[in-house]
Amino acid sequence: MQVGNFEHNPDSGLYTGEIKMRTIKMPYLEMHLIPPEKRRTDGPVYKLMEPDFEGEMIPVAELWENEMRDGRKFYAGAIDDHVAKEEKNFRFWPKDDADGFDVTFKRPSQYGGGNTNGNGNGNGGQRGGYRGGGQRSGGGFSGGSTAGPGGEYVGANGSGGFGGGRDPLDDDVPF
Repeated sequence: MQVGNFEHNPDSGLYTGEIKMRTIKMPYLEMHLIPPEKRRTDGPVYKLMEPDFEGEMIPVAELWENEMRDGRKFYAGAIDDHVAKEEKNFRFWPKDDADGFDVTFKRPSQYGGGNTNGNGNGNGGQRGGYRGGGQRSGGGFSGGSTAGPGGEYVGANGSGGFGGGRDPLDDDVPF
């Protein structure tokens, strides 16, 4: 799924762009090339920078160069999503018709294990939140679904109410 794009800015010499998802909104980002003399041969090529609340550029991710079997190169990295409590793995694909990149995202489980940074933890950097299977299980802000098999509301404890089988929404509340 495409979630952003970057274009070359001839004035600054940087690639600038945005990444926007349901839980991540980064309307202005810069890709800073790490000079070859300051990086390891297997290290990141770019730093992804974002302005903080005072306007100072701070790093939010590093991008590593990767190569597909057909020889096409792309850049990959991960950004911490503090809302979903997991890393979001991104791919930066060079555009065919312009000097820039299209940014794509897939859920970590769609990468086949391990995250984009190669730490090999086997779950794409995932620390909680999405677990697949359609329902939450532990973690996050919930403990599970409040919907029954037919989609009807069954409440937080499955009894049709909120606690002990009674529904506080039916209680008279004096004002």
